[in-house]
Amino acid sequence: MKPFFHKVRYDPEIMRQAKANAAEGKLLDVTLDVVFKALLSGDNEDSRLARQSLLSSCIHRPVKDAKVQNPEILPEFLEGKTAMLDVHVTFNNNEQADIEMQMNNSGEDLKNRAIFYASRLVSDQGYKGHYYRSMKRVYQIFFFNFTYFPERSSSRR
Repeated sequence: MKPFFHKVRYDPEIMRQAKANAAEGKLLDVTLDVVFKALLSGDNEDSRLARQSLLSSCIHRPVKDAKVQNPEILPEFLEGKTAMLDVHVTFNNNEQADIEMQMNNSGEDLKNRAIFYASRLVSDQGYKGHYYRSMKRVYQIFFFNFTYFPERSSSRR
């Protein structure tokens, strides 16, 4: 099992590689899982600003603070499925977002995984004696390295 903040150990290497790439005029590939997670999950001002700016842009309203949460959502029963989010954040009074980088189109599997992840983020808010209206918004933000809706001339942003 990976440690809770496994991406922290990559930060020095990514910074070293970023400097080497910059010296050569190359950029880091943000579609690489380790780069994507380090960029958005780091405990530094650059990562905080990146998370806040990205979320604000995607949800079209200000984001005050976006805190990284444990990306692992444990199953509700012994033989249940664990959800491992790329980047899980809470912001603006406990709203949540799952931010994912997806390199390959796995069709129905991707759709079902997205539904499963979102369902878990919503269902984990349900407590006995609380009204459903007290549940906070949940967002899923996917970045695709492929066209997911080829039949559409443009996709909603």
